[in-house]
This record gives sequence, C-alpha cells and structure tokens, in this order.
Amino acid sequence: MPQRQQVKDTPLLVVALIACLLMSLGAWLRIGPASPGDAIPGICLPSPAEWDIIPVWSWAINTFTILILTLGTILYGRYYNSIKGARNILAIVFPLMTASDPYLMVSLGTPTLLCAASLAIWWILGSTFRSENATQAIFVVATVIALGTMIQYAFLILIPVTLVNLIFLKIFRWREIGAFIMGLVAPYWVGVGLGLLPLDSFHLPTPHHVLLANLEPGDTVPVLVGTGFAILIGLLIGLNSTIKLYAGNSGVLALNLTIAVTGLGCVAAIFLDYTNLEAYLTTLYMTVAVQIAHLFGLWRVPRPRLVLSLFGLFYIILYILTIAT
Repeated sequence: MPQRQQVKDTPLLVVALIACLLMSLGAWLRIGPASPGDAIPGICLPSPAEWDIIPVWSWAINTFTILILTLGTILYGRYYNSIKGARNILAIVFPLMTASDPYLMVSLGTPTLLCAASLAIWWILGSTFRSENATQAIFVVATVIALGTMIQYAFLILIPVTLVNLIFLKIFRWREIGAFIMGLVAPYWVGVGLGLLPLDSFHLPTPHHVLLANLEPGDTVPVLVGTGFAILIGLLIGLNSTIKLYAGNSGVLALNLTIAVTGLGCVAAIFLDYTNLEAYLTTLYMTVAVQIAHLFGLWRVPRPRLVLSLFGLFYIILYILTIAT
C-alpha cells in the first residue's frame, strides 16, 4: 500500500474554516431561521422545527455542532486507524461541503442530528468487529435510532443501514438481532409506560413536499448540483478505496464499509424521498468527505493543495449561487 500523502497546509485549513463560518453567518443573515428539512413531524414527537429554541441560538449551536462533528470524525479515524488520509482533509472538505447549502446551516435540525447519530453509531460499532457478544452495543445503537425516529422519520434509514453493517462487522447473529429489536422498542415502551407519550400522539410518517415547498427554483439547482457531484465522486472514490483496503486489514475494511453503507443509504433515501433531500445531505457529505480523505491517503495526488482549493472553490460558488437568488 502506498505511503500516506500528508497535506499539512495549515493556511488552507484556516481559510476553509473561516470560509465555513462566514458562509454560515451569511446564510443566517440572508435566509434567517428557515429549516426546510424539518417541517415533517416524527412518529410521536415534534420535529426540530417546532422546538422552542431562540433562532439565533439554534443557528449558533448548529454551526458549532458541524465543527464538532468534523473533529469527532477525525478522532474516530485516528482512534480506530480507519481513515487513511491526512486529518486536515476532513477538516477542509466536510465543513465547506455542508456550508455550501445554506439551509443546512441556519438552524439545528434533522440534517445535523442525523449526521451526529450516524457518527455516534460509527463510534459504538467501531469496537464490535468479530466480537463474541455485541448485544449491549447493538442495543445502544438501536436506541439512538429509535429516539431519532420519534422526531423525524428520516432516521428510519439507519435501520437497514445498521443491519447491513452487522454483516460486514461479522456480528449478524440472532442474539444481536434480538438486541437490535429490543433497542428499537425500548424508548417507545418506556415513553408509553411512563405516560410521556400518549397513544394519540403516534401517527405514521407521511412524506411532504418539503424541498419543493421551501426552495425556489434558483435555490434548488445549486443544491442538486452539489448533491449530484458529491454522490458521483463518493461512489467513484469509495469503490476504488474499497478495492485498495480489501488487501489490507479486514477490521479497517469493515469499519470503512460501515461508513460507505451509511453513504449509500443516504443516496437511496435521497432518491426515494427526494422531497426531504435536505435531511440526508449532511450525513452524505460526511461520508463523502471520508472517501476524499482516503483519496489523499491511498494515492499520490498531484498538487494536492491545488486540488483541494479547486474543490473548495466549487462548493463556495454553489453557495454564492444559492444565497444570491
């Protein structure tokens, strides 16, 4: 396997983070407290759009959380030695991709929360590869998913994603499946049992035309271009990275497959639930950022600073096109 390519360009990293913060601030000033991905309620609790949070605080918390998620993914890659690229790559790519869509930055909502849940699940599953008993970890993972489904049905995509990941982690056993089912049921069981969730608060999630209702045509095109480009490069790099990693440590391969499967789940959800596209974008961008980090870690990319600069500039232009309409 080739030696990792280190891109230690601190000025580029600083510029990227400052650009992300300015893009987030510009989104708030231009759009305000809009949250197109959160108008759909969950199974039994109010959606994030209905939470009683002061709008400016919701924006600030969301922006801070995006940066924390970036750091959390970097630490995940270092702790499990699973992400082969230089850590600066993630810190440059993910915030810029996310900030390119102003609607992902203006308030704390499902896009950020779904990404946080996905990262938490990666951390929890990270130590379960070929574990003789992973029931406790699987129960916690399922509980995280169940809590998410209470506020937004987009979290349902994590159910099939996790089940597939159990196969790659070699812990797809009846005992773990039972723990997964119990973890999905437990929050609802406790909520109903304690009277916190009245039975009349339950309802089947019904998709609404959230994206089409909240975005103007001029806004939609840059968002779709950014999404399509991310899906394309994610699939191309991910396929080649998997082939490269296949020849290495099986545990590292399994952990990267859990990330790749999460990304593929988001792609499937985007096509099946396209009117709620915003809900899945932050998680998709996180998985694609990991693949881009692999690109610089597994291959010798010529003029890496220029490549990263052009990549960031592309998403900044998409942001400008969106915010200017």
